[in-house]
Amino acid sequence: MNYFISENAFEFNSGPEFSQAARTSMYNSFGNLTLFVTRNYTPVFHRTIKTLGLNDHQVLNMYDFFQEATRVSRVKQNLRESVTIPKKRYVIESPNPDQSLILNEGRTVAKVNVMPATVALMGNVEYFDRFDHIVARDEWDYRGFKSSTAYFHPNGEVSLQKFYTPVGKVVLEITHMNVQGHLMPTMYKLINYCGANYRFNTENELFTFFMNEQLKQNPGTIILERASMLNTIPGIKSTKGKYFYLHSSHTNLKGQLLTTLVELMRGALDFTGIIVATKQQQQDMQPLTTLPVLAAPDTIVKENKTNLLANCKSHKILVLGRIAKEKQPQDALYILKSVQASVADATLEFRGYSTDRQLLNELDLLIEQLGLKNTVTFGNYVVGKMLDDVIEGAQVLLSTVPTEGNGMQNIEAMSHGLPVIAYNVNYGPNTYMSNEQLVPIGNYDQAANRIVSLFQDDKQWQEASILASQQAQLFTKDSVYKQWQDLNLQ
Repeated sequence: MNYFISENAFEFNSGPEFSQAARTSMYNSFGNLTLFVTRNYTPVFHRTIKTLGLNDHQVLNMYDFFQEATRVSRVKQNLRESVTIPKKRYVIESPNPDQSLILNEGRTVAKVNVMPATVALMGNVEYFDRFDHIVARDEWDYRGFKSSTAYFHPNGEVSLQKFYTPVGKVVLEITHMNVQGHLMPTMYKLINYCGANYRFNTENELFTFFMNEQLKQNPGTIILERASMLNTIPGIKSTKGKYFYLHSSHTNLKGQLLTTLVELMRGALDFTGIIVATKQQQQDMQPLTTLPVLAAPDTIVKENKTNLLANCKSHKILVLGRIAKEKQPQDALYILKSVQASVADATLEFRGYSTDRQLLNELDLLIEQLGLKNTVTFGNYVVGKMLDDVIEGAQVLLSTVPTEGNGMQNIEAMSHGLPVIAYNVNYGPNTYMSNEQLVPIGNYDQAANRIVSLFQDDKQWQEASILASQQAQLFTKDSVYKQWQDLNLQ
């Protein structure tokens, strides 16, 4: 058994989650049993995994494990049909499609928040005292059972959270106490687990215990995907091997080793080895650590296509991926401005998500200053067929990321036959792209000139499209699986 481990499957997933999911599917398709393992509590986990192309048999969540809910069939729980709300005693009013109020003699005693992206299904239920203070909140699992209840102090902070099996048995409690003026989780208590109670100080300690229990049943190799969980690994015993997959560069822009990797690199965390996406990074990292450094791709393309220029929106530039300061999205705006000096109708679309409101405001201001308001758009985060359509509708993908682990967005675009212009950075584009596709970091004019050439010469564009599709052949399922098998992970 193989265990690919990370924090969560999110509503808006990043490259590591997509890589982990694609590898899970790939391994299982070759009969190599593998689980996508997550630590965090997420009531909609079994919905979000579907956006990653996974099913319930390919995943294992820690809370599901302790809640005896790893194999639960979904039963849609409509709030008006829920037996938890006695209709003879309470009145239900729905001021909008996302909320319903539970009334008793005219007073709101509870509020039901509909599960996002559903119609009238139970999401969570907040209960109020006579002073309208929240006193408790039930969370409902996507599969249709009450999963947990959080209890609140008068100031609105959580004091205790209980977790249930699908039949309502309490199996886990998290106690929150005051630590240096802040309420935070201080005890995770398993209740009557295999006939005994267990107490843990942190969620990571609970995760280590969980993995040890799972490995007793199904021994195997673990591959951790997130540096935030490095400290969960030393206590995990009886594995065939423990590896960390590094999805990014091991250094910052100044060439300094990332602080999150220091203990790992000096061998203090009991890992068997480190895996990176490119042989170039493998060669650079190996002298820095006594652990074996291995190389295998973190990107798998579903299929390769040769795009047609007729399918593209003329002169459209696409920037794909999470919008974050370290990815230098502002560079794309300067490049677009330079492109428009030769191709006046050139446009730019950002496709991704951002949690940085300040950055988005700064980009809006820069768009105004550069006079690009009518030619730059921010599209919604999409996956699957909708993402395929976005990629195939563009004429060029632009990557201004100054540091990479591989560059999943580039490879995904190339698999659709979309020409890519990218910064020439280590451990990414320059390991699978040719010189004519690469430009120096920060050289706006050179990037613009390359894009203008593709926009103005249809034959050159078609040749670039064919080349991109050929380059993506390195990342097909058969090719990638062979490279992973060649690692001989133990």
